[in-house]
Amino acid sequence: MAVLTARDEKRGLEALESLKYSGLSDYLIFHRFDVADPESIAALTDFVKKQFGKLDFLVNNAGTLGATFSIAPGTECTIARGSSESGKTLIDL
Repeated sequence: MAVLTARDEKRGLEALESLKYSGLSDYLIFHRFDVADPESIAALTDFVKKQFGKLDFLVNNAGTLGATFSIAPGTECTIARGSSESGKTLIDL
């Protein structure tokens, strides 16, 4: 299962709807998420904990600096902006 996120809920749900025709929608759910909003980070963190118990992988394509959150004790995910050349894109779990 994958969680599709977007800052704009309407656009996120439209993207999810468009994926129905690709056959992937059975494996996707949508949740609103803005990496620059602490309340949104907390809401997604709570959702993932309740729904799945853990986070296996996170892809941030927002191009926004700085979000750090914990999904389970002893795990922390840090999202940082950077280019592949600089090696500054971090995902630490």
